[in-house]
Amino acid sequence: MVALSQNLTSPTIAAIDAALEDRQRPRQQRRLSGSMIGKKCEREIWFQFRWCYEPERHAGRMLRLFETGHLREPRAMRELQNAGIKLSDVDPETGDQWTFTELDGHFVVKIDGRGTGFVERPKTEHIIGIKTLNDKNFKELKKNGISVAKPEHLAQAQSEMHCSGIHRFFYYAVNKDTDELYAGSDVRIRYDETEAIRLMVKAERVLKAIRPPEPISDDRSARACRFCKAKAVCGGEVFAPRSCRTCLHSTPAMGGDAEWQCEKHGAILTVADQEAGCGEHLFIPELVPGKQTDVSPDGSSVTYEMPDGSQWVDGIAQEAA
Repeated sequence: MVALSQNLTSPTIAAIDAALEDRQRPRQQRRLSGSMIGKKCEREIWFQFRWCYEPERHAGRMLRLFETGHLREPRAMRELQNAGIKLSDVDPETGDQWTFTELDGHFVVKIDGRGTGFVERPKTEHIIGIKTLNDKNFKELKKNGISVAKPEHLAQAQSEMHCSGIHRFFYYAVNKDTDELYAGSDVRIRYDETEAIRLMVKAERVLKAIRPPEPISDDRSARACRFCKAKAVCGGEVFAPRSCRTCLHSTPAMGGDAEWQCEKHGAILTVADQEAGCGEHLFIPELVPGKQTDVSPDGSSVTYEMPDGSQWVDGIAQEAA
């Protein structure tokens, strides 16, 4: 019997992937979040928060993989309930996932669940965080613990405890290749006030930064930069997309609920406004792949020298030319 070539593609399988890819609706990150704040590079976080690159579109295989992770959550909750945990994964006031915010709504955490009845401390309420890991990452987790293997998960746990006021965290991590559950001594994470406040100060620093923070490395081939989604715009290779988030005139507004304001027009910007931008958009200079050389007297345009020696004018003067 002749084996089929592994290069052959079933049209039906291709259609499954194509349908998934067509239905995906990538969205920009509206707020800073617990899942972002553990990244080492504040510049990377700022670029994501400021919509400096298009939201990533994924292949069908990756979309299925993400869905597999989401489908594991109800099973994890059932397993915890069967073990005697009394839990809640929905806020009865909203009917949605438990959500907590800080920094006037600009920082958000959404927790997988909360519960009591854990064998180690039955009366103590815990946040429940569910993670699915591939075999390689799971083995590293078993070998080195959460703080070394998954520091971003630890930061997320600390931010969730800080924002919710629930000061214990149960880390439910499963090897999606073998179904083994992580059972290390650090599976119950304690609230570290010093670390949590450090993370919130970091979030506030990113939130209020008008210009991008310094990069974590000047070496574009460094491990920290190699797979960064903001690598091209960070390195001055491409323009950032146009939106209010990349405009000199807009800033996060404090005192509301994750609001943004346009300093030029004196207006609060809806999410739709931010996505659309306007004709008076002016790039934050670091988001232009060129060197700023001039600004018009009224501030309505900015001139840049591009890598090829040409001039590029951003703003009204460019449109009128």
